[in-house]
Amino acid sequence: MSTVHESGRSRGNKEVADPFTLVTNRMLSMPIDMPRTAYNQAIQGGKICEGCVGFEIKRVSCESLMDVEKMKYSWNAARESLRLTPPAQGSFKETITDFTYAVHLTRQNPKYFSDPEKFDPSRFEGSGPAPFTFVPFGGGPRMCPGKEYA
Repeated sequence: MSTVHESGRSRGNKEVADPFTLVTNRMLSMPIDMPRTAYNQAIQGGKICEGCVGFEIKRVSCESLMDVEKMKYSWNAARESLRLTPPAQGSFKETITDFTYAVHLTRQNPKYFSDPEKFDPSRFEGSGPAPFTFVPFGGGPRMCPGKEYA
């Protein structure tokens, strides 16, 4: 894992490597059911070879981004990790009227996310969070160009 993280830093791709490291760290530090759920989902989707034993993954084959997006639990875990620890803490834009929008405080607000400090990928199942409470890549014409790589 440190190889991926460090190689990301050396190429200037810190924003890509950090979320990957955080998702993996959070998944592995959770009760065994969470990684097992993601693993079983990958097997059911045919993304892991038949001859795998336990959590030893010998081959993963994702032919397109669509294949990865079908792995809902893993996708939700990534979104939950971005909610708890965003790679970029904000952005600066020129506005007509000054205002402050505390994006990080919204993600930690119990009004929108029950038990906000807890890592819980299931909160993104179904309709997910309320609109504009989870915007890790911003929105509109100045949306983060890294969204497609996350």
